[in-house]
Amino acid sequence: MAAAAEGMLPGTDEPHFRQKVKDFAASLPDDLEGSKNPNDVITWLKHGTYNGQKCETATIDNSEAPVIIWRAITKFFAVYDEVSPQMQSWAKSMRNELMAEKAA
Repeated sequence: MAAAAEGMLPGTDEPHFRQKVKDFAASLPDDLEGSKNPNDVITWLKHGTYNGQKCETATIDNSEAPVIIWRAITKFFAVYDEVSPQMQSWAKSMRNELMAEKAA
């Protein structure tokens, strides 16, 4: 749903998280197995394909959903220069979760 929301927002030249995800993916080694393209999971969810081939199953890492949600939130902010209270709440809870994981 977050990927659909991100895609429905108007295009913008303002910086948002998608570019950082693309830059990170480009920095990964070529011999890395599995998905490397930032939109691979989104494409599989929408079309059931990976690298243009039909694919019945996929393993989706736990980090995928928060990354896609954050992409949508940051694009929304880039377009409208504000976010909803729900977006702020989600970001705060995610930050707390990440800080707890880091401390553990």
